[in-house]
Amino acid sequence: MLHRSMSGGSSHDRRQFKRMLSRLGEIPLPPVADPMKEASKKSVPRAIIELVVGIAFGMAAVFEMYPLEINGILCALGLIGISLGVREFTKESKPVIIKASWRVGAFLLYGMLIFFPLRRQYLREINLHLEFKDSPYFCWWRRQLITHDVAKCRDFLGELGIETPGRLPPFSIQSGAGGGGIATPPKLPIDRSTLTIGESDIRERAVATSTYINYVVELLVSKSLSDSDSVQDIANLGMVREGFASYFNSSFWSTASLINGFPPSNFLWEIRKATDSQFSDKIAAATLKTMVDDPAVRDRDLNIYILRAFMIGDSVVDNECGRWPQLKKVLTSNGISQDQIRKQDFKQSGVSTACIQAWKM
Repeated sequence: MLHRSMSGGSSHDRRQFKRMLSRLGEIPLPPVADPMKEASKKSVPRAIIELVVGIAFGMAAVFEMYPLEINGILCALGLIGISLGVREFTKESKPVIIKASWRVGAFLLYGMLIFFPLRRQYLREINLHLEFKDSPYFCWWRRQLITHDVAKCRDFLGELGIETPGRLPPFSIQSGAGGGGIATPPKLPIDRSTLTIGESDIRERAVATSTYINYVVELLVSKSLSDSDSVQDIANLGMVREGFASYFNSSFWSTASLINGFPPSNFLWEIRKATDSQFSDKIAAATLKTMVDDPAVRDRDLNIYILRAFMIGDSVVDNECGRWPQLKKVLTSNGISQDQIRKQDFKQSGVSTACIQAWKM
């Protein structure tokens, strides 16, 4: 046995071995897995995640949630996400033309989605020409954020028909102070002012818009001033400016915490709650413009002066003063009597008869 094993076995064993080898070709072997082919299969969950992320970035840019340069970065990230998602979905598409059509179509659709909002934001923020004095508080991010907020605030006032200046004074930091304001050198016009932000409130976004709105309203109110105005008239108009600026800034940010209590901000905000923001914003703007356009009827009683302008503003905004019962309820709760309302004379003001009748009721 030892001799046969060492010589390769018997002839029978060799024949058996040959038969086994010949049968190996008849046994079907499993195909060898191609790792590159397996890796190229599409992953639907991954594609969905990439598309959702890309669309989210794109929508954030469309709604201008951030300043211009940040939105530009979001647009680029959105494009990358959508491109990866579409590529993942079309991995197993056989005709090359189908792959190319899907990818090019997604790119064009996304481009159309973001182009016009991004262009509109670019023109609005670039054309603002906002300037900042040299200060470590005005870092790149802070300048971008203030420009973004002021540009949107300008649109907000412009939609209400309030005239906004084409160019603004520079923003500056007031050391050791809070809040915001307008600093005008003596004997110089208001357009030579500086828009100040208190050092302690530089991170408060509403302070920058408050400063801007105060400047816009101050420009309007200053048009109604004359050399014959008394110190009391000037003081009253200063209070009115503060009141209107406070209301518009609070309405812009949709928060009552910015109301400073100066007339007419106190009852305008209550009207906003009793009606809606668009209606109250329009009445506030019409009231302000009435006070600017009709300074000759200025009354020593500031409340009566505001009341008259407010009623004319109501006639400008509300068709035949249909919402007057709601407005009257707010006015009377703020110290205005029905008798004071009825005493107002509008015969020479061009107010409609329907409004006069509504006010007399």
